[in-house]
Amino acid sequence: MKTAQLAVPILVGLLLAACGPSPEALEAEDAERATPPPPLEAPHDAPALAPWSYVSTPIAGQPRPQKAATLRNLRPDEDDPGSFEVVPTVQLVLRDDPRWGQSVYLVIEDGHFDCGEPCAFRIAFDDGEASRWAGRTASTGTRPALFIEDDAAFIAALEGAQRLRIAPVEGRSAPILFEVGGFSKARYRAGR
Repeated sequence: MKTAQLAVPILVGLLLAACGPSPEALEAEDAERATPPPPLEAPHDAPALAPWSYVSTPIAGQPRPQKAATLRNLRPDEDDPGSFEVVPTVQLVLRDDPRWGQSVYLVIEDGHFDCGEPCAFRIAFDDGEASRWAGRTASTGTRPALFIEDDAAFIAALEGAQRLRIAPVEGRSAPILFEVGGFSKARYRAGR
């Protein structure tokens, strides 16, 4: 009886093995597994995503943290001997602070902003027409800053844009350029 009980599973196993793929099919499967998939590539015309930084900073005595998104402007290639353009290093800051509310401003690392009286500048998103925006100068405590008065409209226009150009209304200096593609309003609101 024990022999019959062992014979049944052995026979079933042999039958199932005989129903499997042929040796040729197994070789084809092995060859397919050995071939690596093609690499994923972004389309050549896909815009590069800007290196935005998102942070959340606790504020003592406040129920919620300060949240910010920051980005540096485009600079000429240091290795380009033909570039004599002096471009200041400027940081674009979007900030939501529980004490002061939402702000959008530029911080210059070395130098100062001259936006005229009254303070105004021209801003263009992507290839759009530049329009006049009101601003005001202030200080961050360590560096000069230029605040964009209509922060809500600026952030709305920033969503989906790839490039940003900011220049004084009087054209006293070259425009400051930013690659803003990849801005995430959700990450800005979350602070991460």
